[in-house]
Amino acid sequence: MDLLHSRLHVRHGLANPSKSQGCGFDCELVQLATDSCLDAKCAWGSNGEALGCHATVDLVIEDQKLQAKRRRSIPAWLGMSEHVDAVVVRADYQEAVVLISWFDYLDYLKWRKEHVRGSGGSAAKDSGDDSQQADIRQE
Repeated sequence: MDLLHSRLHVRHGLANPSKSQGCGFDCELVQLATDSCLDAKCAWGSNGEALGCHATVDLVIEDQKLQAKRRRSIPAWLGMSEHVDAVVVRADYQEAVVLISWFDYLDYLKWRKEHVRGSGGSAAKDSGDDSQQADIRQE
């Protein structure tokens, strides 16, 4: 175990080095989000219950609950390369999900924070006025 991982291992008080590595990844993602002026919190021990969320939540950025997975390599069949901006995958009878780069996702969250919330769009949602909600969905 190298020095960085041993420090994470001791700091988080975790028995399993791969758990320490995962928690380090969570903290890295939170740091990148806060560097992008986004509100971000890491769940203690990658347990979302520490943040009042489901146990599978690893971190929260703005109002988005995220689960972080770190692997030695991403499967080639996902097709992420420099030639595509995103990959859309779907299992049979499931909802489609999008895989994008982390920095593209942070840019999206910054844009959303500045434009959607800042423009009063959320105020119409919270007001309970159905006619305003219908207008927002059509935009």
